[in-house]
Amino acid sequence: MLASCGALVCILTVGCTFTGAQTFYGVSNNDQSFAEVDFVLVEKQRESKIQGVPFVAFGSGRLPVEYGPDRESFQRASIGQKVRYPFYFLQKKIAVYVEIGGLLSYYSGGSISDPWDLAVTGGVGSQLNLGKGWGLDLGARVLQPTNNGNGHRDTEKVHAPHGTRAEFVFGIKKDF
Repeated sequence: MLASCGALVCILTVGCTFTGAQTFYGVSNNDQSFAEVDFVLVEKQRESKIQGVPFVAFGSGRLPVEYGPDRESFQRASIGQKVRYPFYFLQKKIAVYVEIGGLLSYYSGGSISDPWDLAVTGGVGSQLNLGKGWGLDLGARVLQPTNNGNGHRDTEKVHAPHGTRAEFVFGIKKDF
């Protein structure tokens, strides 16, 4: 519900057209798995290929071994924005895209005492058009924390999982 309201506000305020949605299942470092929902927006007035992609993600994983031998579990909730540029092939049956963006995540569980983390992300993906607006998506990206997950200046606090993480996603896309 919150994600739908956020997407509607984004559409109304930035003058974009909602053209599709994607759902992803992803895996990342630290035994993390997550689900992500993307809302694909394009500029209303002209044929721009650039897409704005607000998204929400929820996941869980285990803390790295540096945090303790028990490798406690954690949960993650994220909200973010990506910019995507697709390249189309075979009469738009196949798309290869590059994307870059940022996200704010909240980590809970385990012994994490500093839960907020701001990160940037970038990656590549491909979409296979199955017809009638449906498609399959496969992508890889890198997530780089810029806040508490990027180095540990305060050793008294347990932070979100740190360091650059590779993420691999598989999803379904529906164009409207």
